[in-house]
Amino acid sequence: MASWKEIQEQLIALGYDLGPSGADGDPGRFTREAIQKFQAERKIPVINPGSVGPKTLAALFPGSLPKPAPVVSALLSTFDDITPFKPMTRAKTYAYLSACCGR
Repeated sequence: MASWKEIQEQLIALGYDLGPSGADGDPGRFTREAIQKFQAERKIPVINPGSVGPKTLAALFPGSLPKPAPVVSALLSTFDDITPFKPMTRAKTYAYLSACCGR
């Protein structure tokens, strides 16, 4: 995984403005805006614009990232960022485990 500073340096090299701080390693407002523009220009589908996932990283650093395993690729094939986890209530967890495990 690339560091924020590496991501910022690559965005600057591609001509995106990161404001007065430049590549400082802090993913602030200017970095998020540059990432959103980058994603929009390349039509990278995202749930949370400005977030960096595998598709954005692959577009920023072509050829430098290893290919994920097939199962991971299938899970990440639709959107670039990770959907926020929603914890289940105890009752839903029990119902789910009862249905899948037969107890």
